[in-house]
Amino acid sequence: MKRVVKEYLLGMSDVLRNKNISLKRAPRERVYAVIKKIFKARKVLFITVQRVNLKMLYPASCYTLYSVDDIEIKRIILRIA
Repeated sequence: MKRVVKEYLLGMSDVLRNKNISLKRAPRERVYAVIKKIFKARKVLFITVQRVNLKMLYPASCYTLYSVDDIEIKRIILRIA
């Protein structure tokens, strides 16, 4: 994405390009934002890939349940996390 510089404003083509990129990025980045904010999965202090995968499996499965529209399930998940 292009950024505004002090002396240089973005042109209309750059604004439209940024909008197009953000429409594609936002739904995917929301998953990571929810996992980081609600399930508090921030830093992983393991070195091996197997341990990192195991540690991130719990927040990923919780996000799957969290994305369900059922309010009762969300209450249960937030009580556990």
